Amino acid sequence: ETRPGLFSHTAMQNHCYKVDAFDEQKGTGILGRLLDVFENNNYTVGANGINGASSMLGGDSTKGRMVEVISSWGIPAYSRQHLIHGHSDIGTLKPTIMELNSESKSQNSLYADHWSQNLVDSWHNSDMLREILNRNGPLTSMHRGGLEGSFRMIAQMIRAHSDRKKNRDAFVVTIGGFDAHTSALSNLEWRLPPIDTAFKKFRAEMMAQGNYDKVTTIMISEIGRTITPNSSGGTDHAWGGNYFMFGGGVKGGRIV
Repeated sequence: ETRPGLFSHTAMQNHCYKVDAFDEQKGTGILGRLLDVFENNNYTVGANGINGASSMLGGDSTKGRMVEVISSWGIPAYSRQHLIHGHSDIGTLKPTIMELNSESKSQNSLYADHWSQNLVDSWHNSDMLREILNRNGPLTSMHRGGLEGSFRMIAQMIRAHSDRKKNRDAFVVTIGGFDAHTSALSNLEWRLPPIDTAFKKFRAEMMAQGNYDKVTTIMISEIGRTITPNSSGGTDHAWGGNYFMFGGGVKGGRIV
């Protein structure tokens, strides 16, 4: 079914992330539904957005599974800058904050309880994940920053999957800057090499970990471009997108 506004970025991203043209499973994304299937078969799963959440990771709301948003630069520790100026010892504040947010009272609202539970869970999960990643040591095969830094964090999370007690994970990384209505070729000349480097180093790291056969990487573009350039040397919105995938279980070298 063709929807109005087909060629707007927002509309195309929405369709691409959800792959649910008839809205049969509202509020869910393709990866979230995949994780639902794994969870229904007794796997422990994780939904992870690098540097931001994604509707692609939304699953069955009755399962109560949250999307973990992880910075590509590492797991930050709470500090006085996040709370109240003038307190230099976070240890003196944490027990009080936890006490204020750990109990429900008769006068509390549902929204207040939900906010407090998210705060407590976020603090606990951040501390636990930071300790796990630190215990596994730094990953020196990839650099911080940019797209490579995002895949570096994914590689660290995969390496620590046993300590994190996850059987299956989904990770989402996004990168923009390809809406080249002008100077399309020069835009691609400097935007594509970092992607090539990130994928190359991520593949090498997965092979070094012995996880290459267990990981599938899929690149998707939410919108196609016209084959014929416009008068500004750029391309405009069009049908279709481009996709590719690689991994140990993929029969590669084919254009489908």
